[in-house]
Amino acid sequence: MRDTHTHHYSNGELTVIWQPHLCQHTGICARGLPAVFAPRRRPWIDMTAASTVEIEAQVGRCPSGALTCERDEGRGTRDERRGTGVKDERPFANPRPSSLVTSPFQGAAMRYNDILSILGYAGDHDHPVRIVTSEKSEVVGVPTSLDTHVTAHEVYLRPTGSDETEIAISLGAITSVELI
Repeated sequence: MRDTHTHHYSNGELTVIWQPHLCQHTGICARGLPAVFAPRRRPWIDMTAASTVEIEAQVGRCPSGALTCERDEGRGTRDERRGTGVKDERPFANPRPSSLVTSPFQGAAMRYNDILSILGYAGDHDHPVRIVTSEKSEVVGVPTSLDTHVTAHEVYLRPTGSDETEIAISLGAITSVELI
């Protein structure tokens, strides 16, 4: 029987919400932050094992929407409470992309589902995209294939001006995508 309960894990400034009935068990969370997300440990989410910013970013990469998060009101971040003056102003993770737009915030990674939405739309409409990777590489082309299976997890692009070449890019390495 599948667990239909919703589970909440908090560090006092961020609450991660896990809906096990939505989970596709891709392991993206555990591979991205293994100290926080350890499926064999109970409780399996340790909110003290990484910064709030790191946890929020990793939750945003959940492909199924089983993991979401929300800020705990009025608490501020640990850095703000310590007086470092560092403030995290990134939007909250949302499992459902709202539109086919570029990243709404400067210099930070887009949400995983937003990346998939834009790549899927562009591939369906033979529309070119600009992809920026975590290594700050930029690739322009038309998506020809999008494979979200855990063993592949990549997008294939046909570079602009080339009909015979395809480039494979790991979805985990993509920080932003925009239609061009």
